[in-house]
Amino acid sequence: MEQNQSRSGKRFKIAIAVILILVHIGLIILFFVKLDDIIIAFNAITDWIYERPVGGMILLMVCFIFGITIMIPTTLFIFTIGMQCHNLMGGILGYFIGLLMVYFCTLCGSTLAFILSRYLLKESLLNSIKPSMVKTRAILKALETKGFRLVLLFRLAPIFPFSLLNYALGASSVSLKAYVLGSIGLIPKQALYMYVAVSVGSLSEAIEKEESNTTQLIVILSVGAVLAIIAAGYLTYLAKKEMKKMLEESQPFTGFHDEPVSSLEISENR
Repeated sequence: MEQNQSRSGKRFKIAIAVILILVHIGLIILFFVKLDDIIIAFNAITDWIYERPVGGMILLMVCFIFGITIMIPTTLFIFTIGMQCHNLMGGILGYFIGLLMVYFCTLCGSTLAFILSRYLLKESLLNSIKPSMVKTRAILKALETKGFRLVLLFRLAPIFPFSLLNYALGASSVSLKAYVLGSIGLIPKQALYMYVAVSVGSLSEAIEKEESNTTQLIVILSVGAVLAIIAAGYLTYLAKKEMKKMLEESQPFTGFHDEPVSSLEISENR
């Protein structure tokens, strides 16, 4: 009975992985084959959202959350939300409302990925960790006692791909609470993206109205963008430095019973 359940679980996980791979392949093919049509469709969608602010934004946020969960690039969603918030609410209010919406969507999508990984993929991911993966084992060990701090540093310092990190943390021992609280580290990067999106909206509006201060606006926004990038880079440097220190203090992860983790050992124990 247990073997049948184990096989069914493995088949289900394989099916999920195959579906995700096929979705990504399909999106890549669609992007390169139908690029012009995608641009036209994107413009039509943004116009539709602008004409229907409430319903359009809700649909956009749902797609954003779903995109994060299935690991497709979502930068375009961030810029779309930022530009639409600027168009609907102005520069300052649009910036903060847009940032709040983007953070909410990112947190929901990444938390869904975390939960899926914990209950469907955790065992498979841990089985793939070999004794030679010293850095990975050290991270897993550190997450046992320093979950919040490490998640925060992972979010601040883009060392690992965002989508993969969500699933990797789901397979670790970090608690859901520490994961959610640590994800506040996403805000600086998203604030930068939102600044760029609102800036593009401001420039587009100034160009359309043929305002005389367009050049001054470009200079101000460019200087602001450079300063924001420098600040984000320095913050990333500090986060990486702190993370390296924490990992050096941690011993390699040794599994659930202080024994090295390997797929061979786990399969033999079964």
